Amino acid sequence: MKKILITSIISLMLATNVSADTDGENSLSKKNSGQVKDCFENINRATFKFNQVLDGVIFEPVAKAYRILPSPVRVGTSNALDNLSTLVTIPNNILQGDFKKAGINTGRFIVNTTVGVVGIFDVAEKIGFPEYEKEDYGQTLGVMGVGEGCYLVLPVLGPSTVRDTVGSFANIMGGDAWYNVTVANDTQHFS
Repeated sequence: MKKILITSIISLMLATNVSADTDGENSLSKKNSGQVKDCFENINRATFKFNQVLDGVIFEPVAKAYRILPSPVRVGTSNALDNLSTLVTIPNNILQGDFKKAGINTGRFIVNTTVGVVGIFDVAEKIGFPEYEKEDYGQTLGVMGVGEGCYLVLPVLGPSTVRDTVGSFANIMGGDAWYNVTVANDTQHFS
């Protein structure tokens, strides 16, 4: 199983850098153009339609029900999930060589997990810690020079790139599937 996972990740990483346009340029040479190639347009369109149906049938009704909860409950839930997502951010701060942010996020996590009752209350903010700066494995791959690759719409998770898809799987393997659904995609319904 591990061999298959590692082989898949390496293949996807290579695919991000070798996707060539008809003019012979690869994704790295288009870094500054601000556009990501849609290599999987037909699949992306079908997945987008599937996600729209899923959104209307499942996520929107759940979000409407969630909005009925009192504001303090929603804020506490959001705080706890932000606190939990720090477990993805800290290793990525370290992998990116940003030890200062790793230290700040570790401090926030310890304070909010202990004094803030598992992160329900953002005590760290009240005592002067800077705001969370989210990092994920897709961003870390970008810092390491891996190109974005092609645009890809994922079922349930939504729009991504090949690089960020690899990062999403790493986030899930790290135990934070919720991060991919809420934080990374900035889910509109739950705010």
